[in-house]
Amino acid sequence: MNMSGPRSDKFFEIMSPRLDTKATAIRGQFNNVECHSGLQVHATETEEAHDLSVQWRMAPGLIVAIILEGMLDVRLDDRAMRLGDPDASTGRIWNLTQSTLVRRKSHKGMRMRKVIISIPPEWIKATLRDHDLPNANLENFIGAHLAIATWRPSNYALSLADQILNPPEAPKPIQNMTVESKAIDIVREALSVIIAQTNDNWASNQRTGTQIRAQKIRRYLQENMDRKPSLQTMAQELGLSIGSMQTAFKGSYKSTIAEYCRDLRLQRARAVLEEEGVSVSEAAYRAGYANPASFSTAFKRRFGLAPSAAGD
Repeated sequence: MNMSGPRSDKFFEIMSPRLDTKATAIRGQFNNVECHSGLQVHATETEEAHDLSVQWRMAPGLIVAIILEGMLDVRLDDRAMRLGDPDASTGRIWNLTQSTLVRRKSHKGMRMRKVIISIPPEWIKATLRDHDLPNANLENFIGAHLAIATWRPSNYALSLADQILNPPEAPKPIQNMTVESKAIDIVREALSVIIAQTNDNWASNQRTGTQIRAQKIRRYLQENMDRKPSLQTMAQELGLSIGSMQTAFKGSYKSTIAEYCRDLRLQRARAVLEEEGVSVSEAAYRAGYANPASFSTAFKRRFGLAPSAAGD
């Protein structure tokens, strides 16, 4: 049973109450659709059978939620978030740049009607590539871990969510296509909301000086990875001290600059393996590994498959 949304890792645990393995935790309808576009849609119309406290790990991505009915108290790592409003249908948008522990509490007898759409980071980058936006709001949002925005869905978006919960009778592939098309339209509206917001309405506490410096460092690394700049060079070109760079980056992304660079090189190595069909040795060289065996070990640890399988 997956109550977390479509982009969850395998780990899932009911913390309380302790239930028999055959006991019913939640009654109702669950529908998970993995779309060809890369989106994943989790739609539920349920009633809680117990006062439940559960936890799971959610993978990185942008999540768009419409809560048509009901209310949940959620914690993303140590940050509290409420989903839903007793008086109106509401929406939330949040972004995770790393795997995050999620805790959720609900009450017996509570009805929940919700649609949660999970968007992998690469989907947004591919969709918006080479398109100019009026501001950096979306870039800042998807670059910030635990960025959260409140969203008031339009009547049109609410109608789309209701249709996802109750799709028309059709063969499963056609039904899934219908769900996907409606989910994309909901995501379009949600992204438009982020772009249009002003004065840092979204997760204003994310836009601290530390966060701004971390985002500046992150963009610098992405744009200058081929140069492989030293920390000293980075500090000089960014106008920061090495210590402040390390502190800002680690505090915002829970990763050192060196770890992020290593991960970025591995991602690029996977891209050339899949898109250019280069040899494993060549991919290792481009990733900065002198030893292909060390590269293969790091690659498998990061992606769960051997480099030789990435190009298949």
